[in-house]
Amino acid sequence: MTIKSMFYFVLIASVTFTAIGLLRTRVPSDNNVPRMRDIVSAGKLIGGVNNSLVTDAPVPVRRRDEQQVVRVADYYLIQDNGTKHQLNDTDRHCRKGYFQLNNDGVCHRWLTCKDIQHNVARIKKIGSGAIKTVYLARWKDYTVSLVCSNRPSSYSHRRLLLSEARHMRQFQLSPFVTQFLGFCPSIPALVTEYHSFGSLENINRILKDQHQDNVATRFRISLDYVKIINYLHTSPTGTHVMCDSGFLTKTLSQFLVTSDLHIIANDLDVVPVVDSSKGIKTDCGSWE
Repeated sequence: MTIKSMFYFVLIASVTFTAIGLLRTRVPSDNNVPRMRDIVSAGKLIGGVNNSLVTDAPVPVRRRDEQQVVRVADYYLIQDNGTKHQLNDTDRHCRKGYFQLNNDGVCHRWLTCKDIQHNVARIKKIGSGAIKTVYLARWKDYTVSLVCSNRPSSYSHRRLLLSEARHMRQFQLSPFVTQFLGFCPSIPALVTEYHSFGSLENINRILKDQHQDNVATRFRISLDYVKIINYLHTSPTGTHVMCDSGFLTKTLSQFLVTSDLHIIANDLDVVPVVDSSKGIKTDCGSWE
């Protein structure tokens, strides 16, 4: 074993034991809640290993018809009254139902369907997958991300985008999740904060371009990953499992890199809740 390999082994072991300490006492005892898969993938960020991972298993989901989907969207995404309010010096976040961009100290109300339809302008496509396409967009003087369904008429596509919007809204005040700006279930379209570095898949290029390609930075990013997974497993809304993490490349695509070279969870369409006390197990296969 070379000295470099030994060094990576020690770092991966450190992340593993740190994660075990974080997760062991706080995640409910449930054989279906994956832990080591999350920890191992964090360690692989350091060494750049491109092996496949063991998949999470998600919660069984009862199907709803289109009208029920819209009713759920209306319930979860109800808008607060008012337009905007100033942050106090001691405030870390805007209050529920508002967002702040570019640390400018102004809290704006979540965008409504009217706002998204008339005031959010697409600029160009910056990413796409089987379910949705992401556009660089403009709202007022701000650059934002606009996420649209590839097949608006598809029930399963609408359900996944609604699920993502709902989870982002639930995790709004968490520093581990992309900031939710608004959602329109009738389009459907989701607006989120824009991060110019893009996906964690680009981490090697990003670190090289920023002259930060060193073990210390990679180790910090790995710890960010462990903190995010720990948050999902211990969030106020329950123990969430990240299903879209069957392979390392897929896992990396679920996160964005911030301007200060930290990472945040971004793709939250399939993060179901598991609760062993209620007999709710994970079944990622139920999400197409």
